[in-house]
Amino acid sequence: MVGLFGASIGSAYALAALPSGEAVLAGHIGHNFAAVQLTAAGLLDNRFGPAHDGRFTMAVSPANWDEATALVRQPDGKLILGGWVFPGPGTAGDFATLRLSADGTVDAGFGNAGVTIKPMATGTKSDQAHALALQSDDRIPTVRAILAGEANGSNHDVALTRLWL
Repeated sequence: MVGLFGASIGSAYALAALPSGEAVLAGHIGHNFAAVQLTAAGLLDNRFGPAHDGRFTMAVSPANWDEATALVRQPDGKLILGGWVFPGPGTAGDFATLRLSADGTVDAGFGNAGVTIKPMATGTKSDQAHALALQSDDRIPTVRAILAGEANGSNHDVALTRLWL
């Protein structure tokens, strides 16, 4: 679908198929984290998003750019969007995650008001996350998320971080 947000700058980078036939797409619109939920018929799902219009957008960093590049759905229906953020003017990119409730509203109980930001490379080097996976632990009744991407230190190194959910 083209023009879901009515803007000219945006991309979808990740997809999660829901058990009931719906789908969630994650990416960015205007360089802000974005997600849409589509019904099985491919229409915007009016049960999703703060305005109940099938859409979610949030400036993870109001001062700069951010983009969701990965998406997973927890067994309880919550959605984790992973990606990168430039946390302030003149800063380098850092790994970022945002958790939404199943209805497409920010889960304020996760991280700092729903968001985590984690620098991976030292100094002013730019990090970008590209993949996200859930990891269950049979020893402890918990699930964690693994966010992976690149840390731009002296070169582009593989970087991983684990988030407790």
